[in-house]
Amino acid sequence: MRGSRGVLPFLKLSLVMGVALSVLGCDNGAPKRGDVNYGVGSVNLDDVVSYRSDSPYRDVLKRCVTVQFTYQSCTLETLPLLGQLSSDPTIDEIMDRVVVSHQWMGDNFLLALGSLPADMRLLLRSVTAIVIDADIQPAFYDPTSGAIYLDPSLLWLTVAQKQTLPARADFRDDYGRDLQFVDLWRYVKQNDYAWPYFDLADERERTLADIRLAFARLLYHELAHANDFVPVDQIALLDASHTIYQAISAIHSQRGSSRLIQNLPLYSTALTQIAQVRFAGQTATDTQRGYTPGYIGTLFQYDGANMLYSYTSQYEDFALLFEETIMKYHFGVELDVAFSYNLRGDQLRCDDYLVAWGQRNRIATAWVKPRAQWVAAQLLPSIDWGTFFSLDVGSTIQMGNGGWCENLVQGTASTASTRMRRALDADGEVLMPQQDLRPPH
Repeated sequence: MRGSRGVLPFLKLSLVMGVALSVLGCDNGAPKRGDVNYGVGSVNLDDVVSYRSDSPYRDVLKRCVTVQFTYQSCTLETLPLLGQLSSDPTIDEIMDRVVVSHQWMGDNFLLALGSLPADMRLLLRSVTAIVIDADIQPAFYDPTSGAIYLDPSLLWLTVAQKQTLPARADFRDDYGRDLQFVDLWRYVKQNDYAWPYFDLADERERTLADIRLAFARLLYHELAHANDFVPVDQIALLDASHTIYQAISAIHSQRGSSRLIQNLPLYSTALTQIAQVRFAGQTATDTQRGYTPGYIGTLFQYDGANMLYSYTSQYEDFALLFEETIMKYHFGVELDVAFSYNLRGDQLRCDDYLVAWGQRNRIATAWVKPRAQWVAAQLLPSIDWGTFFSLDVGSTIQMGNGGWCENLVQGTASTASTRMRRALDADGEVLMPQQDLRPPH
């Protein structure tokens, strides 16, 4: 990894809590963009530049997206939200806000954006900029700048492009190592993975079709965060003389995630606490180390979240509900979630992970459906979500107790997965795809 700015980034919405946007708890003071040691390390944005040299914001973009403290936040006169200038931003207007560490990142973002549904542009109204840098992992939204920060590992197409990205593990991979269970997830379509997995270390290249859905998922997720903090119907009311941070603080009562937990809350204290172990690195108690995957699955089944990661914060709960819903609505893909025993060892086979509890298309359950429908209606009210959830959302499928990959094929389909055959060990067994074990962003 390249050099460090010496501060920890204000990571994700999951770390932004309270009226004053303090981190993991309420604080009456204004937090710095790095107050919390969350294990993320530093993100070096020293090398970012405006993707377009003729952007009208070229001279302010870097300064506004690399601020380290809230008092450095740029005013909305200096760098306005896209929605302050247009009710339906064009791709050209969006590309004027793109900041990159490598030119190909902007090229591929443009290519991907042009292939995605038009409502993506509407959701971009709530951001000031889009930052894509080789040092960003995982992606996040930062209310200090009003920008989204995207991991370019979902955008590379050529070997030359992926060779510019550092090979590194997700810093959260070691969290929860002493727990008995692991949570698994994947998006599927027609009993196969919705998109293929590619390794940074090999010589294979990708096409737009290979990255389109995975990148759409990420972008919808981060834009759900941005629209949670800056609802579109509040944009016209913002004072342009305020910084973006001040503007967001002034409309905190309008935040969708806060209204969600007030009206349709999650209930499991045990899952909320174990999520801090699994995803935030807190030390597990003896009781938590005794939780089996079957026990976690039972708690999860009768609550309203669609992923365990939802319990890290109200913001992730909100964004994950929208992400799964919009991916089903536009692309017909469904989310699998499951709990299995936490295994050790290299080159683990996919079906070594036996499903203790698992479901496909959880947004169709009575526990999750009203919450998912409410969130989707907040972010894209022009869509008839009532009809979608009544007629088109489908049914939830309960997984059997076989292996994770064995459960890829559900229902009456008899065609075995073809994409899963991409990663075999010496004995011809399917290896566990690492993406299935990683936190969702």
